[in-house]
Amino acid sequence: MKLSIHPQARTTPAVRQEIARSVEPTGVLAQRYSVSPETIRK
Repeated sequence: MKLSIHPQARTTPAVRQEIARSVEPTGVLAQRYSVSPETIRK
């Protein structure tokens, strides 16, 4: 089964995995991946 990514998605499964593993502050990750801090917290 192929994973479907929403057309408006700002992150990919690989990026989400990197975010989940990171110990960097939310603001740093948000800037790096061009998403809001709220998105990083999710």
